[in-house]
Amino acid sequence: MAATYSFSGITLGPGALGMHPGPGGEYSIARWTAPATGRYSITATFSGIAMQTTTTDVHVRHNQSDLPNGAGFINVNNMGNVFTFPASSVDVIAGDTIDFVVGFGNGTYISDSTGLTASVCH
Repeated sequence: MAATYSFSGITLGPGALGMHPGPGGEYSIARWTAPATGRYSITATFSGIAMQTTTTDVHVRHNQSDLPNGAGFINVNNMGNVFTFPASSVDVIAGDTIDFVVGFGNGTYISDSTGLTASVCH
């Protein structure tokens, strides 16, 4: 049974990954590299998990280009605390990358801890 993990006021649910942008605007990136050519189903949910309000830009990218409906914000531009990338099928070639990306959205990295749950299935 998977457990919830809490530290420094941040809570991650089962299967979630914690991400945070860098102080100089560096992106936090979780990367999947295609082991074989084919069509893969991709889903992702980014959630603000900082004690204060998270304000990040988030992206799902194929070979460093945002996928359709794959870019949004957490608590910036009147967006909510969650950004969901809907299930999408993507054709990839072996070695292609799918990146799940978190940036600092409002220009500062303070309180930008962001949770990610994602799947890539063949």
